Amino acid sequence: MWTNDESIICHLKRLWNSGAILSSVITGKDIFPCTVPLKGPSSSELASRFGEVQDWIVSLNSKSAGVKGRGYRVESKTINHRMIGSNDLPYRIWIETLDDAVFLLGKNKDLKAFLKIIDSVEKSCPALLSYLVRHPMRALSSSGEWDRLLSVVLWMFNHNDPDIYIRQIDLPGVHTKFIEQNRAILSELLDLLLPAGSVNTSFSAMGNFARRYGFKTPPLLVRFRTPYDSGLFPDGMSDISLPAEEFAAMDINCGNVLVIENQINFLSLPRMRNTLMIWGAGYGFENLVTASWLNTKRLYYWGDIDTHGFAILNQFRSLFPAAVSFLMDRETLLEHIDLCVREPAPTSAVLQNLSNEEAALYKDIKDNLLGEQIRLEQERISYGWIMRAFADCSRWES
Repeated sequence: MWTNDESIICHLKRLWNSGAILSSVITGKDIFPCTVPLKGPSSSELASRFGEVQDWIVSLNSKSAGVKGRGYRVESKTINHRMIGSNDLPYRIWIETLDDAVFLLGKNKDLKAFLKIIDSVEKSCPALLSYLVRHPMRALSSSGEWDRLLSVVLWMFNHNDPDIYIRQIDLPGVHTKFIEQNRAILSELLDLLLPAGSVNTSFSAMGNFARRYGFKTPPLLVRFRTPYDSGLFPDGMSDISLPAEEFAAMDINCGNVLVIENQINFLSLPRMRNTLMIWGAGYGFENLVTASWLNTKRLYYWGDIDTHGFAILNQFRSLFPAAVSFLMDRETLLEHIDLCVREPAPTSAVLQNLSNEEAALYKDIKDNLLGEQIRLEQERISYGWIMRAFADCSRWES
């Protein structure tokens, strides 16, 4: 296909989408004038399709800057052909100026918006001009929000490590949802502007914006069911949630602690004398790690029998080495083998904190020796089987 106005614009679009055109507005880098690759008729086509060639020349010239005053310029050169003689043919396409490129692309509104962003940044925070150079298209995609973005960034610069909730920022038009919706670009701006010590890089902006930038977060909670004879709580209080710090400061009167991954099992088990039950809720035990008094108890962990269940047990035991697994054994699995489901995304991680029996069962499950991606969820275990496991009162209530 011979070069036409559409292919010229496609070339310019690639240049625009790369951000180079907008970046040059700040850097002053000379992009224009520039040439656009031109493909024209071959020597044989000049003779065999001469009428089409003439139409092509007319069309290309009719849409050039020579007609509209802005756009591309066609440079021609004389070609001598043995059959059709001497003819002037398009040889090179020129885009002379930024205005020409913007006109051809129909991006005048976008250019004005970017110039407005530059003006705002130059006036309030020139250090962020380098961001506009590197990421002009991302900046443009948030063109309607830059006044508020800059107000947040400048507030953070003057209040690094704020130690308040994001909700407490009091700036016009800024609310928790605004920061949540714009955390990606805010993170890029803050990481560029704030002193290194003010950014906790162990947290990602998308995963935990508040902790990354020193805001308060809702306290971690520990949900637990009390032994009926603990003496710490009124008899009617059996299901309690406390901030992790307050839980860590306690030492509940009990001999056993059972951490249960599944919420329904946590709720449905009867309260027992001398046994505290904690809802574990899967990976991550940050809410328990500071409760050092748990190490003075007989500590048990109960999770699903699958690869991730053992991975969570492995993680728990890295924090509490003396922890014993409960109902995560081969006998329980084989007794309920018909109730197993398929584990959607099993792990094959090396788990260093399992007992010999647990490691052997983990390997068999991982290697699909007991079934394809087999998984026994806690809630599928027979309630009678669970109760029989608690039947040894000397173990659980003494």
